[in-house]
Amino acid sequence: LAMTYRGGGGGAQTLRDNGGANSGGGGGNGNGSNGRALATTEDIGRRIWRHKNRVPAGAKIFTMTGSYDDVRASLLRRGWYENTEPASNCFDLKWCLKATEIHETALLSHQVVNHFSKAAAITTKVGLGRSLQNCGWFSDSDSAVFFPRSHELFDAETIEDWETDFKWSAAAAVLKRVCIEGGLRTVEPGTLEV
Repeated sequence: LAMTYRGGGGGAQTLRDNGGANSGGGGGNGNGSNGRALATTEDIGRRIWRHKNRVPAGAKIFTMTGSYDDVRASLLRRGWYENTEPASNCFDLKWCLKATEIHETALLSHQVVNHFSKAAAITTKVGLGRSLQNCGWFSDSDSAVFFPRSHELFDAETIEDWETDFKWSAAAAVLKRVCIEGGLRTVEPGTLEV
């Protein structure tokens, strides 16, 4: 087995089974002397990892951080192989707890991850609430019709909005109770009970 790649010095390098590197010709078409396409550093690292861990060519590889025992068991049942080195770039699927564990700029076209960038607008309570409040700008819909109200309590204005909403909700509850039970009762002079 020989893999050819273009080294940093501009010349093509050939890696042989024994791990030695021999200078190859810097052929005009960018291929090694055997006419094969250049292998990238990622390809070489992946092949070395597969060989070291006795994983057949073409088999799917996943890496996982966190306690996702059901996901792990399901992948293993389906014939996937686990790479237990979380920092390794040798995977087809990376399943992790935190999006910060994924280096998006280093992902290859075949690699899949369980996080994607800039997803806070729909994956956090605050982001989803803001997105729904702004949906009126893009369509003729009111999020209050199909989604429960939510409030961010981080500054005086939003706290005031929450207090107003709370007072209106409490007043509506009292009126509903009055309507259902048929009126107010005097408990003692000056005090009414619903």
